[in-house]
Amino acid sequence: MSTSLVLGNGSTLVNIDDDLNLKDFYWPFVGEANHLSEKANEIFFLIDGNIVHLNKDNFIIKTNYFDNSLVSSSSAYSELYRLEITFTDFVLYDKDIFLRRMNIINKDEEYREIKVFFKHNYYMREDDSGNTATWYEPAKIMCHYKKNSYLGMGFCSKVHEYTCAAPNDNDNKGAYPDNEGKLAFNPVSTGTSQSCISALLKIQGNSSQELEYFIVCGQNYNEIADLARFIRKADRKNIEEKTNYFWQNWLNPKTNIKFYKEDEKNRQLETLYTRSLLILRTQTDKNGAIIAANDSTFVKQGGKDSYSYMWPRDGAHTAMAYIEAGYPELAKNFFLFCEKVITKEGFLHHKYYSDLSKGIGSSWHPWVDKYGNEQLPIQEDETAGVIVALNKYYQHYEDRGLITELWNSFIVPALNFLIDYRFLSNNLTDNHPIGFKLAGSMLPKPSYDIWEIHWGVHSYTIAMVYSALKAGAQLAESMKYEHLIESCAQAADSIKEAYEKYFYDEKDSTFINSIYCNPLHTKSRIDKLSDASIHALWMYGMFDIDDKRIKSTIEKIEADLWLDTEVGGIARKMEDHYMLIDKSLPGNPWFISALWMVQYYLKIGDKSKATRYLDWVIDHTDHTGLMAEQAHPHTGFGLSMKPLTWSHSEFVRTINMF
Repeated sequence: MSTSLVLGNGSTLVNIDDDLNLKDFYWPFVGEANHLSEKANEIFFLIDGNIVHLNKDNFIIKTNYFDNSLVSSSSAYSELYRLEITFTDFVLYDKDIFLRRMNIINKDEEYREIKVFFKHNYYMREDDSGNTATWYEPAKIMCHYKKNSYLGMGFCSKVHEYTCAAPNDNDNKGAYPDNEGKLAFNPVSTGTSQSCISALLKIQGNSSQELEYFIVCGQNYNEIADLARFIRKADRKNIEEKTNYFWQNWLNPKTNIKFYKEDEKNRQLETLYTRSLLILRTQTDKNGAIIAANDSTFVKQGGKDSYSYMWPRDGAHTAMAYIEAGYPELAKNFFLFCEKVITKEGFLHHKYYSDLSKGIGSSWHPWVDKYGNEQLPIQEDETAGVIVALNKYYQHYEDRGLITELWNSFIVPALNFLIDYRFLSNNLTDNHPIGFKLAGSMLPKPSYDIWEIHWGVHSYTIAMVYSALKAGAQLAESMKYEHLIESCAQAADSIKEAYEKYFYDEKDSTFINSIYCNPLHTKSRIDKLSDASIHALWMYGMFDIDDKRIKSTIEKIEADLWLDTEVGGIARKMEDHYMLIDKSLPGNPWFISALWMVQYYLKIGDKSKATRYLDWVIDHTDHTGLMAEQAHPHTGFGLSMKPLTWSHSEFVRTINMF
């Protein structure tokens, strides 16, 4: 089930699906652990003797947010069951508590008793081994725990019934009511454990009753009991108002966007801009990690991994969005996170857990190729991108203190790595036999491309390394580090010179994407396939945007990657097999690809063409303001992760250009 609403506070992150059920629950870090990694929690009702599940088969469901807020406002209506329910959901901005306020309206003229059930399907710490579900009598809450992760569920009013069970208990129904709609009051279950609590509502005809459900997070029984007592005693309407106000106040003064002729279109852009900023905030951990995406779709479909990691690449793009939009502290925390994980050699790995103690994340980048040749398992652009973002931070905010703090621990090691990790020697055996063609060229040595697929030397990587070295020279100048100024500047200039020699195709008058070399032979392979990431050549200052070579390259990209379908959009690259729907197309349309085209046309002053791509982005963003990674090429619905942090950060950066 697709994510429809995302709520969080930097340590607790909640995803709510189209059926208004909780599908992901992360704590104590954004991105880990997802205690709902296998199956969503469920809500159902006992109405006139019938068990009725909260889903689109039984209700007309509408999801949305309050304006400029991380408080959501949703509804479910059933004509058949004469029931209307409104939902107000939020995570407290200053405490690890999720609160769901429900107003249940009896549309029948007769008095009715309605039971509401909340079923919990937790895999604590993303595993069902060693789980415990237990009724915790001292706090009158249901508790799921493992090690130092405790979740407590309850109502602000009295819990009517409860039970705990394994999935195969109760005639394989698990924690589910019996034929009379009653829970069994089983007080504990271990291993793969479920639980269920219920509330009994007595509602007069054409009247309503409020029910408030909460989840509290802590490291032990005492912590969750304290939070349960707090939320039950608190003025919860006031807490809702304070949370709503907190997020509205967190947003900088609303951007006055005047791009379209129609005011409604401009308002739509403003709404999506502020929503994107709020979405970015939910994906950013309090310790500085910016997570790529926290949608468990792949895992729930049987996959064995997710996007819930900090990619330095995605993080750097988001940090730049924060910097441009006026949120320096969030960018600063990201840089401090990167300082803690950089290697002694000066590079960043593929991806990281948001919990620093967990180290690097899973990776398909090996330390040797299939022939046994040693290689670094990196995307070099990830290290370079952080330096580029850090210099942007300094140019905007002149925070010399941060630059001084990071100088010896992060900046100098990273710059030295970027300077040294190049084809400096004509020796054909220089570290890796892939250097036959490029030996002595001064270009960066091979790494994985932006899309994490191919090992070689890539236009995007070269552009990012060039930009990072230029940024490094500026940072070194601010620190009066004369030797590094010269080293960075010379390295950048030699990279650009070599790039023009090796990567410009005179015949087609375009820049090529990549060069691959066979490690067993002295032959190389040139990749001329169009790739949207070549936009980096002008975006990061390696070439002027009015350079005729850039113009012809972008024209080729647009011609090759635009999808001639009813949905349209633009693919990220030719022969893109990732989640490919239609083999007759180069790939699926990506949001970031469309946004790069918007940026290009804005930069050259062609508003008409920029509008074409911006309209596509708006039209394929969910009604709640969530952008996926890709869209289905024939239906337009979001594909892969949703929301994808990079899609939202690229949108914010695009609007910042206005």
